[in-house]
Amino acid sequence: MSDFVPSLGNPEEHRPKLLFHYCSLAGLLGILESQSFWISDASTMNDAKEIVHVRDILEQAVEQGFRDIGVSDNVWFTKIRSQIRGLGLQQGRCVFSLCAEADQLSLWRSYGADGQGASIGFDSSLLLETMARKNIHLHKVIYVRSEQLRICRDFVRFLFGKHSITGKVDELSEAVVKEMQDFVTTYGILMKHPSFADEREWRLVCPMENIYSGDWRYRPRGNMIVPYLQVAAPELFQSTHSGQPPYRITLGPRCERTPTSTALQAITRKLLGTSFGVSLSAVPYRG
Repeated sequence: MSDFVPSLGNPEEHRPKLLFHYCSLAGLLGILESQSFWISDASTMNDAKEIVHVRDILEQAVEQGFRDIGVSDNVWFTKIRSQIRGLGLQQGRCVFSLCAEADQLSLWRSYGADGQGASIGFDSSLLLETMARKNIHLHKVIYVRSEQLRICRDFVRFLFGKHSITGKVDELSEAVVKEMQDFVTTYGILMKHPSFADEREWRLVCPMENIYSGDWRYRPRGNMIVPYLQVAAPELFQSTHSGQPPYRITLGPRCERTPTSTALQAITRKLLGTSFGVSLSAVPYRG
């Protein structure tokens, strides 16, 4: 694992009071009944294709790094650059996605079962504190290209300071590609294409190095089997002293509203001893 640590800013800065997770109704029931989160292996996420964007930024940063040191034609870099495009997410990070908005059309379509699911919101301060005790950290996804390029250029400067560019090509390329792979796996999951900026996504990220660990669980999704960790967080589901609900549920715009809302209030009463209202989406979407 690379020892590069970038400056990602203060997680407290601009953090919304509530953060929302979009899911299917089955996913919502699983969260409520188990009082836990399923944090999935990042390499199996639907957003894994976004790594193409990260590779492009990294390649640009590497090219700029060579210009900065006055190298315009280098056999070693030509070999490395050809491998950058083969980098992808490897197992090693688990991710749980959250958003700043409770009721947004693009999020319903992409993550909320095409409007037939729900969003569940949690107090972000309590979420941050609870997960940090479990070595799970909350990060804001970066959409601004200039900020992404800054992080990649900082990494390239670190890389060039650690590795000579005048040694044996094969020896250096293996070491540098390994560093780049670690960088993409660790920090690529925090960068998304600017066109997705309206999602305002935050991510809980958990390191998980051993594919054969007994902590892994597995679930089917389409044509693959997805490894995930089930992280218990009962603190986030307990009644508050203020009488406010510990979480907020919004039903998607294509849900059967009355029976589903009534059932969720009954579930809340069963879990917390009192029922809380369920919000209904105001998005005019019928699919």
